[in-house]
Amino acid sequence: MASERFAPLRREVTRLHQLSDLANEAASLELSLLWELSRHRRLSGHPDLDARLIRTLMGGRGHLTADYAERTVRLPGRGRGRLIWLSSMVETKILDSQIFGAISRAHVEGHAAEAKPVKAVDEAVRLLGEGRVLLLMPGQPPALALAARGYEHRQVGDPQKETSMRGSREAFVEDLATNVSLVRRRVLDPRLRVEPFVLGEFRATEVRLLWIQGLTHDPLVNEMRRRLRSIRLPQILDVRYIEELAADDPYTIFPTALFTERPDTVAAALNEGRLAVLVEGSPDALVLPVTFWSFLQAADDYYSSYWIASFLRLLRIGLALLALVFPALYIAVIVFHPEMLPGILAFYLARTRVSVPFPAVVEAFLMELAFETLREAGTHLPPKLSTSLSVVGALVIGQAVVSSGLVSWPMVVVVSVTAIANFALPSWEMATSVRLLRFALMVLAALFGVPGVLVGLALILGHLCGLRSLGIPYLAPLAPLTPHGLGDTLLRLPHWVPGRRPRLLEPYWKVEVPRGQRPHPPAGAGTFHSPR
Repeated sequence: MASERFAPLRREVTRLHQLSDLANEAASLELSLLWELSRHRRLSGHPDLDARLIRTLMGGRGHLTADYAERTVRLPGRGRGRLIWLSSMVETKILDSQIFGAISRAHVEGHAAEAKPVKAVDEAVRLLGEGRVLLLMPGQPPALALAARGYEHRQVGDPQKETSMRGSREAFVEDLATNVSLVRRRVLDPRLRVEPFVLGEFRATEVRLLWIQGLTHDPLVNEMRRRLRSIRLPQILDVRYIEELAADDPYTIFPTALFTERPDTVAAALNEGRLAVLVEGSPDALVLPVTFWSFLQAADDYYSSYWIASFLRLLRIGLALLALVFPALYIAVIVFHPEMLPGILAFYLARTRVSVPFPAVVEAFLMELAFETLREAGTHLPPKLSTSLSVVGALVIGQAVVSSGLVSWPMVVVVSVTAIANFALPSWEMATSVRLLRFALMVLAALFGVPGVLVGLALILGHLCGLRSLGIPYLAPLAPLTPHGLGDTLLRLPHWVPGRRPRLLEPYWKVEVPRGQRPHPPAGAGTFHSPR
């Protein structure tokens, strides 16, 4: 009886909820239509009408954003105006002490060098979202955007992903102005150019393109400008959006742009004639064009002895090849070519695999997937817990699978050595590409043996030869071969060696280091002695 008595009330509540949902949908549709009609409209010069339009675009009719603030002000000599800002993006002290004071003294236009005249509605809304204060005025200009940004951002700290023993201890943050200043402090060249872009259809994001005029080839700059202007996305949240949309080959598994959090890496790239892209809200910079060898170089290479740096570069190249082919070669030899092994080693491997119920390829896939699972789990855990997980995964799980007979000890060694070699690669993007290609080579090794591995490597090499980064060959200076560009590729030559920038990047063939810089003992056959 009670349920029947309350049934009409429940139906009425349901009907009201449906009406509320329809009202919300109608309001959203109306707002979208109004935005499309108003985005290219100019401000009228009537503060009340312009304020009403902006208020509607920011929500209006019960959906106004909670941090929207508006105040009527008296402008000496110009009548009444409207001041609009977002309280979450504006520093209250600046608003009270500087902007209101400037308005009362009739010095609004001279409030700051960042005071910007605004004429379009979409530009006014965008600047409002960036933390500017909009002053709507009668007449021309119809509005001024005043600087009063005061939102919090992370302070400059140590690099977390690209650590080094020597060199800079500063890393990029999420604030664009701070990141530009970090680069400018290291590139004290008046030819450094910082070109602004605004990307994003609905969430306008500030982007900066950096290059050194006279060092960077002009066609590279023009091509990058074209690619940035062709981006049409609702929003740009990170610099990786730009890399994906501006790539030469969107289907390649290899990275064609370098991501870095180090300002010194960006400065070095600019001095080599490359370009850099910075995005508001992103703690990384995008450097391009790059080559395959750029991902095997680390910041420590330029802060260490050239002997040590050259050895480490050759070691990384060998480790990259080892991480790519070691499990595949093990599977090919065990399954198809055991005669390639010495007799004692072949007998030992066969004995360890007697109790394993799976083929070698299934065994390898199980161990590789187990390592990938541990790696992914450790990525999303706090540092202290991820260390514990690594110990548990390496000791407990590894011992358990071997003791149970699911995996042989040699396979554990192969997968462990492969994982360590993969960790030695400086670039996370390149290391991930190697990890994924390793699975494809394992399948080819299980089907065709060593010939399958060689065919897979040939296909990878052919793909690399066809790749481009902003039009630059990916394997340069080896393919095409430019002998004078090999000095900073496989080896790291001393800083005093006379060199030239890469031919494909340098338009004028300017000498980087003049001759006569090599250190040598003082002239004369004798040695210096301290006076008595």
